[in-house]
Amino acid sequence: MGASVTSRSLLLAFSVQCLTWGGVAALRPVDGDEGYYLMAARLVLEGGVPYRDFFFPQMPLLPYVYAAWLELLGASWYAGRALSVLLAATLGCLLFRHVLRV
Repeated sequence: MGASVTSRSLLLAFSVQCLTWGGVAALRPVDGDEGYYLMAARLVLEGGVPYRDFFFPQMPLLPYVYAAWLELLGASWYAGRALSVLLAATLGCLLFRHVLRV
């Protein structure tokens, strides 16, 4: 299997996943965890530090990733969901690439 076929396959997999997860993100109701992530990102944007200034039971890097994203696109549910879609599609492509290699 050539490199171009793999690149095309990955691009197709990424596109299909973005469309799929984007549809899910656009149609499903807001979840409590989403609000918690966005609140943590807002607190980081305001200078807060997880575990010191507010309780955050998830991995410590996540509020900073969401805060940087929300700083670029503006703090909204849709911006937060767009990042979640991109992260899910990226993880799916990494898994797809691994499966192709194995």
